Amino acid sequence: MRTPLRSAAVYLAVLAAGCTPVGWLGWPDTPGEDTAPPGDTRAGGDTGPVETPWGTGADGDLDVTGAVVPAEQGSNGRAAPDAPSWRVLAIGGARLTLHGEAFGLAPNDEVLLVALQGSPAGWDAAGAFDLVAVAGVEGRLVTLAEAPQAVLSGLDPEAYVLVAQRVPQYGTVRVRSGGVLAAAPWTGSGGGVLAFRAAEGLEVDADGAVLLDGRGFRGGDTGPAYNCDAFQGESLAGPGGGGACEGSYNEPAGDWVANLGGGGALVTGGGGAFGEGATAGDSWNGSAPASESGIPYGEASLVRIHLGSGGGGVWNGNGEPGPGGAGGGLLWVAAARVRVGGREGISARGEAARHWARGTWSYGAGGGAGGTVRIAASEVVLAEGSVLATGGRGESAHERHGGDGGMGRIRVDCATCNGVAQGTPEANAALAAACDPDPGHSEPPP
Repeated sequence: MRTPLRSAAVYLAVLAAGCTPVGWLGWPDTPGEDTAPPGDTRAGGDTGPVETPWGTGADGDLDVTGAVVPAEQGSNGRAAPDAPSWRVLAIGGARLTLHGEAFGLAPNDEVLLVALQGSPAGWDAAGAFDLVAVAGVEGRLVTLAEAPQAVLSGLDPEAYVLVAQRVPQYGTVRVRSGGVLAAAPWTGSGGGVLAFRAAEGLEVDADGAVLLDGRGFRGGDTGPAYNCDAFQGESLAGPGGGGACEGSYNEPAGDWVANLGGGGALVTGGGGAFGEGATAGDSWNGSAPASESGIPYGEASLVRIHLGSGGGGVWNGNGEPGPGGAGGGLLWVAAARVRVGGREGISARGEAARHWARGTWSYGAGGGAGGTVRIAASEVVLAEGSVLATGGRGESAHERHGGDGGMGRIRVDCATCNGVAQGTPEANAALAAACDPDPGHSEPPP
């Protein structure tokens, strides 16, 4: 049976991504894959196999009152972080070789195995994921209880950023007012992902936040020196090109076009994409090509899960040159109940661009795209405007604007949605009011 799906002071501010409730959260529903939910084959903590989709609760309750990043911090006396992750260097059947010792991973733990990024040579498998139990750990070698789905077990880790991340098995997760539960930022080899189960439920109080804003693929940087052009935004096809100096800047090399989801760069930056809605940056002189917006990828059903792509950077001139906005991160949650009490309680928005430069005119960088939010619960109660995956705005305070980032994608599976049965007009309306953009697909969990 297959189940797929990434101590600090309080953040000074919560960072300023669409929404698609769909088929059962986290388990493969692509043609030819086993679509059964997990049950008796997945493990968590040290209490043996997962017996419900919501997990074992073996990691205890998580009470969030300040800033908590499970990828970096342990809870309830745990010496290792709750959700450490490793880049996978080799995969053969049910055996993984990690980049670094598997400190914090033990038999009966559960890991999310996900291909977060490909390369310009190929990205077809990007977004494929699986949830698998750990059978044994020895140094950098991890033996899984079974081989992951074929698209992952046959993957070349040199061509993809393939990540293994521990999935905490919490009891109740409570994010109190002023608390922030966040993903670590994407670094190019990991990060950007927050994934957990909550056997009793997830509760986000008003003014609490589950935060993935700007945790996804990075915006393209500004030029390497003065009067050099910027770089395309990063995407599932890898980091972008660019950086040409003087002359026609990035135009001859064609880096004004999109880097798949990443925004193009030609003095201004194009908006990054994941879902629809990204826009191009302005032509820098009125006749040169506009910096293209990113190209949408993935599916509304989120059968594969992705980070949002970054916006194109802005030319290195006078002013405040710098990168485009980063894309939103990736949230995967399976919980008995999910309740979000206030606006923006769960957010995977793309980062707004703030950098600009002045030459003949003044120019802006592109915004990042929204990321992924996948939620499954028996009971979901969501306040209006509480789940966001919108794109970040391009820098537009100057003459030649950067492009806006596109929408992300959200999926919410629930048996009851705001007190009414899933699939009814009332439930659809409630989810539409809670999510931005509107949900497009939903199913009840098993």
